[in-house]
Amino acid sequence: MDNTYQENRKRSKTPPFEVMLRRFNRQVQQNRLLSEAKKRRYREKDLTRREKRQIARHKTYIKKLKRGY
Repeated sequence: MDNTYQENRKRSKTPPFEVMLRRFNRQVQQNRLLSEAKKRRYREKDLTRREKRQIARHKTYIKKLKRGY
């Protein structure tokens, strides 16, 4: 009786949700999309040479103040 029930049952052409989710996750990992998105999430713009110098001067000034020079 069990065999006849399974034989008569029609299979749906679309795979289950879990299978589709697993395929999607695998595809995302293979394409490295998630890691690229994480890298770009907090990316800051490159500083100009002048801005870098100003920041360095300010840091040295703060260090001198802390040391008492």
